[in-house]
Amino acid sequence: MGEILFSIDTFMGAKLLSHAAENGVCVHDVSAPNEHTLNVWVSGRDEKNFRTLIEKYSLPYKVIAVRGRARALRSLRSHAFLAAGLIIGIALIYILSLRIWFLDVSGAGSEIRESLYRAGVSVGCRKSGVDVSAVSRLLEAENPEFAHIGVKISGVALKINCVKAESAPGVFDITKTRDLTAKADGVIVDINVFAGQAKVKSGDTVLKGDILILGQERAGRDGEVSFVRAEGTVTARVWTKGESAVNLVIEKQVRTGRAETTTEIQTPFFTRKLAGENPFHAFEAQARESKLVGLFVPIRLIHTTFYELKTENAFIDKDAAEKTAFESALAKARKNAPEGAAELRHWADFKKQDENTIVCTAVVEWIMDIAESRQGG
Repeated sequence: MGEILFSIDTFMGAKLLSHAAENGVCVHDVSAPNEHTLNVWVSGRDEKNFRTLIEKYSLPYKVIAVRGRARALRSLRSHAFLAAGLIIGIALIYILSLRIWFLDVSGAGSEIRESLYRAGVSVGCRKSGVDVSAVSRLLEAENPEFAHIGVKISGVALKINCVKAESAPGVFDITKTRDLTAKADGVIVDINVFAGQAKVKSGDTVLKGDILILGQERAGRDGEVSFVRAEGTVTARVWTKGESAVNLVIEKQVRTGRAETTTEIQTPFFTRKLAGENPFHAFEAQARESKLVGLFVPIRLIHTTFYELKTENAFIDKDAAEKTAFESALAKARKNAPEGAAELRHWADFKKQDENTIVCTAVVEWIMDIAESRQGG
């Protein structure tokens, strides 16, 4: 049962111990810090009897220490609400962990959620009632545009991964004639004809859609023409352009030094603010999240700090502005690169749009095969 230490104000310590022995109180240890104080360790099961004895003689006393099982029992009694809350929390964790609280769908939109609803799967349903293999087959049957739909349960989340079915690549009919045309504007560098008749030469400037290799060949001395499927490569230089403007005076948001913090609780059933308000019109927010209960229960405390912002003018160095404008313009020019093109070189031109604005135009030169087929000859 443990032991309890009583500190008693008395000048009759020996007499008190004698009465304790007569009443069957088990005394484990005795000490006297001074001539009118007696410290007595008694068994936890004799605590009530010893208190009755002390109070019978109206002696001032207090409990100054508890050890062993008596300490644990006393602590549990003094924190009854905490113990009850702990038990309820554990029960809540267990109950909530038996159900699905999140639907995590990747690779698809609302059509998958609608199919899940028709299959009887929704937020709050029991995990034991969800056959992931059957749900996967049902989703694939209702959504044939997907090659595969994987379904699995992870904690309190049902994860659905949808993979789109890829269409079969197009097939050319080699029996049909065709011309090769330019798929971009450019200047011809080299042309190699494997079948058909070249319509351009090195150095020519061509526009998108111009015929490069005609799907025709002369078949004999009399000039007869036979239609063929044009084959060959046509290498050309092409260009892409990008433009970017940078203002030398920009507005910048800076903190004023004022801040406020709010606290809210988030559960699968509701979100409620516990404390604080955000009074600022312009602000920057930083959130800190902490779990309130266990691993499987999505109950969290969100602490959000709002920092008030004000607008100030900032001036950019001209060299820095030109560098920023150039990098942005070059990125735009490269983004427009035709498929299969290799970069040869690039250059830029700067001009002032107004007193506070610098404009950069970047040009990238590429080399590529610009020939593409046009069915019909």
